[in-house]
Amino acid sequence: MNILGNEETLVELPAVEYLTAGLGYDFIEGNKLTPDYGERDTLSEVILHKRMKSALKKLNPWINDENAEKVVRKFNRAESLGAGLLEINEKIYDYIVHLELTVDQVIDGKKKTPTVKLIDFDDIDNNDFLVTRQFVVKGQQETIRPDIVVFINGMPIAVLECKSPFKETKVNENVGKFDGFQQLRRYMNGRDANFIEGAERLFYTNFITGILNKYTAFIGTISSGYKHYVEWKDAYPVENRDVADEKDTPQNILLQGVFEKENLLDIMQNFIVYDLDKENSRKVKKVCRYQQFRAVQKSLKRLENGKTPLSKGGVVWHTQGSGKSLTMVFLAKKIRNHKKLSNATIVIVTDRTDLDGQIFETFANNITNGTPVRAKSIEEMKTLLRNSNAQIVTTTIQKFQSEKQESKLQDSKQGEKLYFEKEYEVLSQKPNIIVMTDEAHRSQYKGTAANLRTALPNAAFIGFTGTPIDKEDKSTPRTFGSYIDKYSIKQAVEDGATVRIVYEGRRPDLHISGDSLEELFDKAFEDRTDEEKEAIKQKYANKRSVVEADDRIEEVAKDILKHYKEYIYPNGFKAQIVCVSREACVKYYNALNKHMKDIMGEELECKIIFSGDNNDDPHLREHHTTKEEAEGHINKF
Repeated sequence: MNILGNEETLVELPAVEYLTAGLGYDFIEGNKLTPDYGERDTLSEVILHKRMKSALKKLNPWINDENAEKVVRKFNRAESLGAGLLEINEKIYDYIVHLELTVDQVIDGKKKTPTVKLIDFDDIDNNDFLVTRQFVVKGQQETIRPDIVVFINGMPIAVLECKSPFKETKVNENVGKFDGFQQLRRYMNGRDANFIEGAERLFYTNFITGILNKYTAFIGTISSGYKHYVEWKDAYPVENRDVADEKDTPQNILLQGVFEKENLLDIMQNFIVYDLDKENSRKVKKVCRYQQFRAVQKSLKRLENGKTPLSKGGVVWHTQGSGKSLTMVFLAKKIRNHKKLSNATIVIVTDRTDLDGQIFETFANNITNGTPVRAKSIEEMKTLLRNSNAQIVTTTIQKFQSEKQESKLQDSKQGEKLYFEKEYEVLSQKPNIIVMTDEAHRSQYKGTAANLRTALPNAAFIGFTGTPIDKEDKSTPRTFGSYIDKYSIKQAVEDGATVRIVYEGRRPDLHISGDSLEELFDKAFEDRTDEEKEAIKQKYANKRSVVEADDRIEEVAKDILKHYKEYIYPNGFKAQIVCVSREACVKYYNALNKHMKDIMGEELECKIIFSGDNNDDPHLREHHTTKEEAEGHINKF
């Protein structure tokens, strides 16, 4: 507890008050959750023995005292479940959410192995919600006192650290967040100290960790890095302005949005994944962000209440970097656990093979009820959709291409056979098919997209995109339905989910010696008619021919190198140049290498990344890049 009392009086006590008076949690002071009061056996144990045993008997009327005691001991001594905190935590998550804990017991004269229910996710009131503060836990070498711990059925499922709002300054606005993060890492012995800090045991059953300081409030998990603790800015389904007490206190918005009992159980069951962090090649635990939670809830309402396929679907407009793929996973998990929708066929459609592979992998790692299947061929995709089982199918839009059929007529001039596209077949008319499309702006207006809708005429379509289109001939909302949820670039930048783009306009001179371009053109082609002059202009005097001009590229390349040397290179950053064509790529590459030593003072390496075919000119072919080479260059540069 802080000597000045800021954390306690301004953050900790109001948070406890909100959880109890506002959200209906029971409260017991931490100094009364001790062996002296019979709540747990020792200070080194974190399970509230009596409460957990009572909940087990209530949720599993068949369980005998012996097995109830065994389950409590298993959670109190969970070190044998895994090699480290994350592994133990995931195993317990599977016990609680996926109902993977069983016991042997004689029931009605027969030996059985029933599943043990630890939390009732269907009936909120069937659970025991308790909050405490200054909960004492004795670790192997240190004793810790977390500010706020939330228990469900005697298991500590959330730890919140409270920091003084006065630590927030204009010089360093994240002082409170950083202190809270360090304290949580110390409590879970996660700072690679040469001695045992804290008490990992408190986090074996943990679902959520948080940092509160009144004016900001962050949510994370036991594996979240500092930058992955993000603010929770929406009390959905409650309006922020209606949050009790101090109307706009971010702390209360997080408590309402995350710890309202129905929301909390929903997040625990449907909005947490253990996923591979490709950056560090290790497994991490992720919890949803507020916009993901909100978008999934709104999508479910559409699916439940819509009367037509179009009214059941819509567009989730979330900017790049906001986690659309995970939002799709969360929605799929929610559908799978929804009583009315659990037997739905979920179809995940992308427009790139590599993206299809990535999304399949993410779904396969996180969906347990209804193992995802990746359609590797057109025929396999058609078979899966004809069956329309309660499963998840991932595929690409290209697999819905039309078949060509030979015409009985012939082209009389060429004597060649004519072909026409066959009408696409209906694969399933079932209404319980839900199609989610990633990057819905790119490829949902062509023939293959029409075929997809022909194949599944009664399906609900939900499009996920960061850049929707709304034009006369192409419209994301008209194709999928009205907007379900929006998360803008501005919001993403404010939340730290997307890096702010800083644009500096630079216009190298394109001076032409002599008369104007128009006058020079007229002199050069004075013997041509006006129609011929216009045709020449259309073919040769276009924007691309200007930007690919050798003299201009020379000047731009030198300007890039000067700017890079002065502003970028000193900070250790790299650079990427996007060109109008492959021809321009090669010209820039040559120009950069030509002036590199003179401007930079040293030879820096640069590479071209583009694909092509064998009929390209030799100067293009020498720079052809395979997918593997491109990934290697990107990782290197």
